[in-house]
Amino acid sequence: MGGCSGKPTLPRHTVWFSFEATPLLPPALVKNVVLPYSEVAITISSKPAFPPEEIIDVELVQVELGYCLAFQVGPQVSIPLYQTSMLNLGKKIVLMNGSQALGFRLLDVPIMDGQIYIFVEMSESEMRAFVQNLKCELRKTPALSLGKERTLR
Repeated sequence: MGGCSGKPTLPRHTVWFSFEATPLLPPALVKNVVLPYSEVAITISSKPAFPPEEIIDVELVQVELGYCLAFQVGPQVSIPLYQTSMLNLGKKIVLMNGSQALGFRLLDVPIMDGQIYIFVEMSESEMRAFVQNLKCELRKTPALSLGKERTLR
């Protein structure tokens, strides 16, 4: 990945995750989103699954099904995320950039160790640029649970 320079292009607070909403949530607490290419519509909770500031790292990884993004969250979020993902098995966790859904993962197993693997509707080059921009922002801003500046690998 290239270096960080110039004006930030992807403020970290615009990248967030949400769980697919249950039908029991009142309309004021949900948001309908549509993926950009597949046009899959998903109703999500309008509340983030965890504070966006708790994302501490992101990588582009290749898995059996292709490229995906691997997000790491801070240590204070890992256990609550595991517990919440257990309660949401069979639902989707959706990656958002501002108000735009970028991709989702169907939760067939709980999210362990604060690692979220998610497929996004982007080309490989778009994913690389997204990861590079977000990594630059993560280096500049401390995660809430870390409480201080840190250097990523």
